[in-house]
Amino acid sequence: MFKSVFILSLISFISVNRPPGHSMQDVLAALRRGDAGQLSRYMDEVVRLTLDERTHPYSKTQSEAILRNFFKSRTIIDLSMVHQSDGEDGEIFVGDLRSGKDRHRVSIIMRPRGERMVISELRLERP
Repeated sequence: MFKSVFILSLISFISVNRPPGHSMQDVLAALRRGDAGQLSRYMDEVVRLTLDERTHPYSKTQSEAILRNFFKSRTIIDLSMVHQSDGEDGEIFVGDLRSGKDRHRVSIIMRPRGERMVISELRLERP
């Protein structure tokens, strides 16, 4: 009985300290599928998007259109992790995205926004 109460308390504590909703794993699953529509569901209203050498803050809608165009000409083969961290200020993922055509270094920063975690920055850069 005590063990069950302890485990439920621990789960409640963890849930209270991290905004519910989107997780980095959800974002990475959408990225592996090359699904710009699904990725946009996890974006903040304005996202700092870098594609190769161009960086600009775009609206969620603009970011989705740019990523849709990016994925249209690529079939994603693999997404591998280089680094991932989780802190009070948010979550960071750095990895390598391989397609049939090329390879990109991916960097994603998710920050708490209200009740959920959202993508505030997404970088897709050629190494």
